[in-house]
Amino acid sequence: DLKAPKRARHAYEIPDRFVKKMSGVTHVGIYELTVEEEINATKRARGDAIRLASELAKESLRFTGRSTKSSDGTSKISWTELSCYDGTADEVWSKLPPPVRNLVLAAYGQLHIPEDADANSCLSSRAIEG
Repeated sequence: DLKAPKRARHAYEIPDRFVKKMSGVTHVGIYELTVEEEINATKRARGDAIRLASELAKESLRFTGRSTKSSDGTSKISWTELSCYDGTADEVWSKLPPPVRNLVLAAYGQLHIPEDADANSCLSSRAIEG
């Protein structure tokens, strides 16, 4: 019986100039996607490659956070969970300013796309057998 491993939330701070446009949301949190989640995003894209990038990034967007200061001056982030299944991720995605959507796309790419050196190392190791 294989169980899905607990996933780490990758948190990103939103630049201050966009926080006001986002009703006080200061952070976004994304997950690395499972195969099933990638397939679900691909189905929603309906064969449109441009839409696929947005759907994959939106699928990975699982949290928004609001930073608050406590009385002792320390910061705490209160997280709200999002999901493509209940529509909360779609709702948040549609309200993100375009630059912030692009930051989420970039964060998705940072987690899911291998760096050039890794890709080159793998591809240059090709061996033809048989």
